[in-house]
Amino acid sequence: MESRYVPPDDPGPSIGTMELADMPYIFCDYYKPDHPRPRIRITDTKGIIKDRIPITDLAFGSLFHYALKKAKDDCEKALRTIREELKSKKIYLRLGLARPYGNIPEPYKGWCALQVNGFHTFPDLYDRDYGEWIRSD
Repeated sequence: MESRYVPPDDPGPSIGTMELADMPYIFCDYYKPDHPRPRIRITDTKGIIKDRIPITDLAFGSLFHYALKKAKDDCEKALRTIREELKSKKIYLRLGLARPYGNIPEPYKGWCALQVNGFHTFPDLYDRDYGEWIRSD
């Protein structure tokens, strides 16, 4: 099984943050008839490659769909634009686990898939004033 899956009863954490030393490779994964989805390939500190990890972060998803629309549904062009913007930023990923798979045959029943559920950059990729989101009432 690929290194992007975690077996049932794994003693490791279900969520963690990872600082990237190098630019991750972000690419399009196509599911017909569905729209393309962004995936990422990263290398952990032990040199193990984690490939085809879905990016489920909502802000990144919104940025991706905006870039996709602007690129007239050309996924590669949309991601080139995003990759170019990421070159000047420090990237942190929050990695988490999806819910366990239920309706698949043994021996993979109950396994969880790794996903990027937080995509953070400094300076901020999304150009938002987070102070406006905080209310003191």
